[in-house]
Amino acid sequence: MIENQCMSTGAFEITLDDVPVWSKLQSVHLPCMQQLVQILENEMKLSTHLDSLPHRRA
Repeated sequence: MIENQCMSTGAFEITLDDVPVWSKLQSVHLPCMQQLVQILENEMKLSTHLDSLPHRRA
């Protein structure tokens, strides 16, 4: 039922720390729960990795 409501609006966007990680408008479908969890885990790993890199000074 929730999926039907999301599909009818045309928009379903997911962000993590203000970074877009999923767009139904771009992908043309909703992620299943397993896919959604994997997307968020990957984004959190990437974010953690980037935060651990030394920052370049300009």
